[in-house]
Amino acid sequence: MPLSARRRWCSIDERGKLGDDGAMASASMWVTCVVGAAQLACGGAPPPPPSSPPAPVEPTASIPQNEPVESGRDCVKAEGKCGGGVCNVSVKNDCNDAVHCELAITARCEAQGGTSDASGGDRVTVAAHSTGEVDAQVGCSGGQIVRTEVQKLACK
Repeated sequence: MPLSARRRWCSIDERGKLGDDGAMASASMWVTCVVGAAQLACGGAPPPPPSSPPAPVEPTASIPQNEPVESGRDCVKAEGKCGGGVCNVSVKNDCNDAVHCELAITARCEAQGGTSDASGGDRVTVAAHSTGEVDAQVGCSGGQIVRTEVQKLACK
C-alpha cells in the first residue's frame, strides 16, 4: 500500500474528526493512528486486572469527624478525631484545678503476614477553666495503617 493511501486512511479534518476528503493528519496523529491500528491488529488487549485487590487503607485525605472521648472526670470534656495513625483530642477543663491528661491510642496494621497493633500516646496539662490539645501519633513498621482509635484518655 503506498504511503499516501495509509495517510488518507488515518486522515483527520480541522475539527479533529476522521475525514474522507483526503485531508492529511499531522505527523503525531498519523503515528497515533498507525500505532493504534497495529495494536488492534496484533490483539493488543489491555493488561488483566491485578490478581488481588490492595488492602483497604484508612483514608487520610478525608477529614474525620470529632467524637466524644471519655476523660475519667465529670468536669473535663474531651472530643477527638483519629485517622492515618494520628489522633487529635481537644480537652476542655471546667474543673477548679489544673488537670493532667494522658492519651493512649492504637492503630491496626495490616501487612502480608497478617494484622498487628501498634500503640502510642502523649500527655498534656490543662489549666483550670481552659482548653488544651493533646496529639498522639503511631506508625506501622512493614505494613499499612487500616484503623486508628483512642484507647484511653485519663485525666487526673
